[in-house]
Amino acid sequence: MKYEETVNHYSPYLLTLSFLLVQDKQVAEQIVEDIFRKFYIKNGNQNTDPKNKLVLTNMVVHKCRDFVNSWNYRKEQFSQFMKKGQTTYVGKYGEATAIMLSLPLAVRSVAVLRYYGQFNTNETATMLRIPPATVKKHFEKAQLAFSQQFLESEIDRLSSILERENQIWNEPLNR
Repeated sequence: MKYEETVNHYSPYLLTLSFLLVQDKQVAEQIVEDIFRKFYIKNGNQNTDPKNKLVLTNMVVHKCRDFVNSWNYRKEQFSQFMKKGQTTYVGKYGEATAIMLSLPLAVRSVAVLRYYGQFNTNETATMLRIPPATVKKHFEKAQLAFSQQFLESEIDRLSSILERENQIWNEPLNR
């Protein structure tokens, strides 16, 4: 696979992965551009390794982690919080993404790689440089957060349906 084909093939995946980790579209694009630039410097335009997805994902995860742990990011997040209050992603990106973005970075990294990247426990542990047991524990926390949130939304939906049905049955018949 040539460099251009690699960029075209993996760009959407890496942009989504990066966005889910840093929660900012422009920064995610910058990170992915930087990763592809480094990848090109290392490999040139030669036929590249079939393990590109793993290599590129690893590079993106570590670059996003470095960015999120940087002082500039924390300062920016704090200033946005003070200006607008808590940001909600539900309306713009959907409920699942909002749940994913509300998770702590360590848990979110594991969840993104397992759900979205479809990597197994050992591959995820290798990429994040943590023990497989920690990956399993973080993945369980993410699953619990998803199940609780979706259970609450399902209960709310069913209760509203029951309320509407009760109103219909309690209305007097007009004859």
